[in-house]
Amino acid sequence: ALGRWPTLAEEKFGGPKTALLAHAFWLSHFDADRDVLGKTLQINGDLYTVVGVAPDGFRFPSAEAKIFLPGQLHPNLLGFRNARFLVGLG
Repeated sequence: ALGRWPTLAEEKFGGPKTALLAHAFWLSHFDADRDVLGKTLQINGDLYTVVGVAPDGFRFPSAEAKIFLPGQLHPNLLGFRNARFLVGLG
């Protein structure tokens, strides 16, 4: 709806921390402010830059999701192919 999706560089471990807002969250918490892009959110003590707002009706992974953060999986975890703590969708 606004801005862009996170880039591949932002998905790499140590890359820039960015966030994509759910459309309903943007409406309820930012009053549909188009200047939300570039603003910073603090989540669990880390700062994330808002790069976009998802289109209305986007429901990944569920309707309850409010903020989407790119997965930045630590390189030490990439060798655990049989691990059951992470579900990936493509």
